[in-house]
Amino acid sequence: GDLEAVIPVLATVANVYLVMQQFDLVVQLCERGAEMARLVGDELAQGVMLDTGACAVTALAWAARADGDEEAALAIALDAAERSRAAMVIGRRLGHRRNEAAAVANLAEELAFAGRADEALRLLDSWQLDPERDSTYTITHHLDTRGQIHLALGRYDDAVTVFARALELAESKSAALTAAEHLAEAYEKSGDLGAALAAHKRFHQLYCQVASETAQRNARVAAVRMETELAKATAEQERLR
Repeated sequence: GDLEAVIPVLATVANVYLVMQQFDLVVQLCERGAEMARLVGDELAQGVMLDTGACAVTALAWAARADGDEEAALAIALDAAERSRAAMVIGRRLGHRRNEAAAVANLAEELAFAGRADEALRLLDSWQLDPERDSTYTITHHLDTRGQIHLALGRYDDAVTVFARALELAESKSAALTAAEHLAEAYEKSGDLGAALAAHKRFHQLYCQVASETAQRNARVAAVRMETELAKATAEQERLR
């Protein structure tokens, strides 16, 4: 019954499901968390829940587009945009720069997805990145979003420039993986197939590394689980003895 304690738990579980790509569950958890945060008056948590939910809804929009249902994809993307816009307003009102920056980038991406790329670019231009105040993650997030908007507008050379910068700054292999994939797409659309192939090779190399590390983590988790079960069994044997 302690809502203030439940909210961060819901946020944590939602992020786990986000990584697992269980997007429907993420949306459900974030909606519950946002309502709980509203009830207890925690606007910061409410904004985080709204924006995390928006990420999951955006993923559902991409899935609908991949399935050929463009009408549903656009409707879902606009739903995501409403959530991100609300999160952006909360972050701005509270003076929480990181949360506002994340919501701005997510909203811009959702607007571009929905065919409103010019509006998305104006929104992104309204936010001034500051290397002294913004994390590398925030900067690369905005660069990747800007690149996506340039692709939507047919500005392929501009997209190449920002994706290359995002790849250069990427602080994790997963971030570099995304940047390399998008850079390969931008080079391909610009007609530079040689550079596209090189970027795709970089993407493939990173993909193999990330997949290998994921498999190793899964193996370690399985080993810990087995050790835990063995310890429980040993303890039970001792208890019975």
